[in-house]
Amino acid sequence: MGSRNLLMACTHVAHDCRLGNNIIMANGAVFGGYVEVEDRALISATCKVHQFVRIGTLAMMQGGAAISKDLPPFTVARGDNSICGLNTIGLRRAGFTSEERIELRRLYRALFRGNLPLREAVAAARKEFRGPSSVVMLEFIAASKRGVCAHSGVENEDEIE
Repeated sequence: MGSRNLLMACTHVAHDCRLGNNIIMANGAVFGGYVEVEDRALISATCKVHQFVRIGTLAMMQGGAAISKDLPPFTVARGDNSICGLNTIGLRRAGFTSEERIELRRLYRALFRGNLPLREAVAAARKEFRGPSSVVMLEFIAASKRGVCAHSGVENEDEIE
């Protein structure tokens, strides 16, 4: 368990979970065993996270979302195993520059909205995207054993700047 985490009423963190720093779990959010959550993640109310899932840095889960696949850094989970874009507001609040956010947006589109299978998209993206945040996302996805949440086809309204 890291530092400065906020676990609200009726949250559940099962056995052998690893939580980073500055994580917020809203009321009724639950983690199965062996879940790993990186720094500054936001888990909204009544979210469910299956065992062995990883949640990346500055990722956010919308209320009631449920995931059994890894949630990449900087993304927003919506519904079941779906993502709807980047956590743009969280990135701004964390001090990411406009250039960093634009690169992450381009990377997101290349990985999740392009025509290539994810493994091929990651290999191609490694040649083009070299920013530190992009590398974090690419390494997270490449290390996934469970697979990662997929783009839902629904856009996050905050994604448009």
